[in-house]
Amino acid sequence: MYGDDDTHITGQITFSQIAEAIRHKKYGRDMREAIAQGFEQFIGILQRVSNLESEYSDLLGKYNDIVGRLDDDENEIHDLQGDVRALTKKYNDDIETTNQRLTKLEKAVFEAQYINDTDDVADHDKSVVLQDINDTNVIDDDDGLIIEQDNYKSLPSDIN
Repeated sequence: MYGDDDTHITGQITFSQIAEAIRHKKYGRDMREAIAQGFEQFIGILQRVSNLESEYSDLLGKYNDIVGRLDDDENEIHDLQGDVRALTKKYNDDIETTNQRLTKLEKAVFEAQYINDTDDVADHDKSVVLQDINDTNVIDDDDGLIIEQDNYKSLPSDIN
């Protein structure tokens, strides 16, 4: 009977052996066995490809997550660099302002020069009392640098 003959294919065969069996139309049972093994190997390969695609998809998701976090970190670094630049500028401006105030104070204390700070305080809400240093010894230098009125002589030239 057709297809009931014994197969000459024993054990697992390779794709090239399967192709040869199909091309040369070997015995009926050989043909069926070759086709069956071919499909089994193909199904195994499809499962491995599916598993690899799933792993690839997972890895791609993790990669995109890392890239997103890296972009966020780079943006944060850029923002922090801007903050550092702003703080450095403020620090340098504060140093310059402090040096100017110290110079004024030194001149007022050691050289008895009149201090006119109305230009510096014009844009502030607080009131500042300014009088001649020779009369009252009061200095309010914009942000609370104050020498209060002293009835006692404190300069070396006044003590003698």
